[in-house]
Amino acid sequence: MEMDSWFKPVSDAVYLALCAAFGLNKESDDALARFIPAYREDVTTPQAPRNANVCYFAISLRQNTEYDYVERSYTTENGSPKAIISRPIPVSVLLTFYGPKADDDSDKFWALIQWDSGPGSARAVLRENGIVLDGKPERPVSLWETESTYNRRRCDVRMNLLCKAVSKYTTSLVQEAPEINVSSQNNN
Repeated sequence: MEMDSWFKPVSDAVYLALCAAFGLNKESDDALARFIPAYREDVTTPQAPRNANVCYFAISLRQNTEYDYVERSYTTENGSPKAIISRPIPVSVLLTFYGPKADDDSDKFWALIQWDSGPGSARAVLRENGIVLDGKPERPVSLWETESTYNRRRCDVRMNLLCKAVSKYTTSLVQEAPEINVSSQNNN
């Protein structure tokens, strides 16, 4: 499966969950400046302004064979038979909070993502986008990060998600199957 088929929907859903947890409108300047997708895996996180409360989130595919199974179902769309194949995609998300409220923000998100407190909650937003938590998120890790001669607070929250990838294929429908006779012969 191509990266783009699952990456953008997961990134969008994580952004919306962050907005829900902090009560921000997804299109507000505050949300857009505060929750920022980070570079992928091998590139370091962009450097945040020193006094800004921001969260960078990095998303990567987890290599886990436990989820190497598919679900198949069949339906009819517009008179054409369709095979629907879906499989869970294990994803890892690292949220890195910076700023004077890094500890408070990471604790708040960690607490809120664990409970589905109804429509509009961070966890409900993920679920509405076809994403579920895979286990509990790790407790926030707070540490000092040094950039040149400047030390700043950094708090990380790591969580594992499962998103569902769905593919639809047009199939030919078998109206009748010929009868099959099976016989066995014993040649001793």
